[in-house]
Amino acid sequence: MIFASIFVILVCASQNAHALSNDSADIEVTREVIKITSGLIKSGIQNNDLQSAEQYSKFTTDYYSNHVNELRDAGVQSADELHLLLIDIHSKISNKQSDSIESDLNSVSKYLEGFPESPQKGQTISEILEVANKLYRNGISNNNPSEQVIAVNLVDVASNMIDSSDEFDLQKKTENHYRKLKCIEA
Repeated sequence: MIFASIFVILVCASQNAHALSNDSADIEVTREVIKITSGLIKSGIQNNDLQSAEQYSKFTTDYYSNHVNELRDAGVQSADELHLLLIDIHSKISNKQSDSIESDLNSVSKYLEGFPESPQKGQTISEILEVANKLYRNGISNNNPSEQVIAVNLVDVASNMIDSSDEFDLQKKTENHYRKLKCIEA
């Protein structure tokens, strides 16, 4: 009876640890997507290309809205504040009020700095590549170049993570995936 109880506790603990590592990978993926798209928004504003800034801002707001509950559940304290800020940025761009957007984007960067990094780099890289693959395919099928640009940037992030990873087997597996995505890009 005691052995069965211990077994159940260990199984539950293992499942919780797995869920937490997936949560941390999801958080890191969300951080990377928002970091990339914020940079693209900023670039659009600086180049006086409000149309592309608005497209990236819409994507950013929608993507974050789809993941904010995961962030809340994982205890990311700034999840709601960042959500409101991203909505505000999109509203300002849509209404052609680009005066304080760069300052707002700097605030986004500060919020993202508070997001925890995942100890499961392999899981994070895999999820980044999954998001990149999905975005790239959607971009092609919907003739949406902004999703393709985001995807290419995500592949670069994953590549940099691979280069800095000590997990050699992971590197081998993801390099093949990376090459496939780069071939699609060309």
